Amino acid sequence: LSLGMLRFSKLTGTDLTSNMEKMPRLFGDWSVAAEDQVGTMDKLFRLWQDTGVPLDQLQENMTKFGGPLRQLGFSFDESAAMVAKFQSEGVNTELVMGSMRVSLGRMARAGEDPISTFKRVTEEIKNAGSSGEANSKALELFGAKAGPDMAAAIREGRFEIDDLLGTITGGSDTLKNAATDTATW
Repeated sequence: LSLGMLRFSKLTGTDLTSNMEKMPRLFGDWSVAAEDQVGTMDKLFRLWQDTGVPLDQLQENMTKFGGPLRQLGFSFDESAAMVAKFQSEGVNTELVMGSMRVSLGRMARAGEDPISTFKRVTEEIKNAGSSGEANSKALELFGAKAGPDMAAAIREGRFEIDDLLGTITGGSDTLKNAATDTATW
């Protein structure tokens, strides 16, 4: 794990001290078992290679919004792909993720299941006939502050993560192989 952390920091050009603080918090928040942590860093490495997202922000957002993402039915891999996609495509990640947290409160007050309600509403927004109709549905669940941004993100395909998810879960690049490939001239 220590060697993996050193490789991760070197290959991504990130600060080892910062990674030593943030990565364990990320693993703890997502309950990543010790034996799976190097493999998880490999996934984050592939994600970084594909999107170029700042890894410190990815680690922070994955930790900060881990609870709401899990409650909405997103796995670690899906969440990492989504947050990275948001960051790489200029989506206001804080606002959109914050609105997902707000939606959980609204669903709880209404006695609705978060996973099925989120899926249903996002499909309704995606298939709405007009922007106004999409915004109206988004305002109901995500609130006035973020509703229009959520409607835009959904309708513009920002939640479509299958390609990116395939890259990080099905990719073969590893920190170990990359370190070996770049070890000498």
